[in-house]
Amino acid sequence: KASYRTGGGVAGNMQAFSITKLYSNLKYVDSAYNTIASEGGAETESPEEMLEWAPAKFKHRGRAVTEEDIVYLAREASEKVAKVKVLSGLDEEGNSDPGLITVVIVPDFPEPKPIPTDEIKQIVQAYLEERAPNTATLKIVGPVYHEVNVKVSLVSTDFETVSEIENRVKTKIEEFLHPLKGGKKGKGWDFGQFPSKLDFCSLLSYLNEVSVENIDITIKAENEASEKSPEALELHSSCELALPCSGEHNINVIFPEVKEE
Repeated sequence: KASYRTGGGVAGNMQAFSITKLYSNLKYVDSAYNTIASEGGAETESPEEMLEWAPAKFKHRGRAVTEEDIVYLAREASEKVAKVKVLSGLDEEGNSDPGLITVVIVPDFPEPKPIPTDEIKQIVQAYLEERAPNTATLKIVGPVYHEVNVKVSLVSTDFETVSEIENRVKTKIEEFLHPLKGGKKGKGWDFGQFPSKLDFCSLLSYLNEVSVENIDITIKAENEASEKSPEALELHSSCELALPCSGEHNINVIFPEVKEE
């Protein structure tokens, strides 16, 4: 087993089997490679991030007493934890369970639906158990995702760029719906927060060559067969524990009728 340190922030995290060069000769060793990805590299914190973390460290002092303490400590446990939701006295489905503290974590992964690995959950579990009261029962889980399906009708007068327009709009929608990188400011979505038709109209307003004719949105939970509108979803308490993600999108480009003179 070998260990090493490197600079460069996130760029220093090497994928599995990417380290293959020997910098010194070793007897009876012809080649070497890393079987698992390296981790731990992180970018330098900005002043804004420091101003957020510093007061929290003085407040919790390494003890998980309040929900806010658990949120900060869960993110301290692993640099891969990007978002945390704490449910006191509830399980991940919202059912009452006195004494249980459910910690929902979202890893900093680029996938459309970032799911924490068992390793990350074990790291967070161990870190919090060392700092939580002995009477607390901790449960670390991943998020519940609700797929946002978008159907858009666009009007264009350019017959030659239909495929390009469809691809651009689809990519824009998928980026907008990413749980961690999407949203209006590119900082992701909060638990229980879902986009509206107005959000998508604003998102697609940059398309100078086309105009938005109609937008329909439906949302489907992972554990449900039926789809709901954003308005109907707000009536369900379970949506408070969910995150939006990109679903199936239908981009339809239509052309205005040409009037004969």
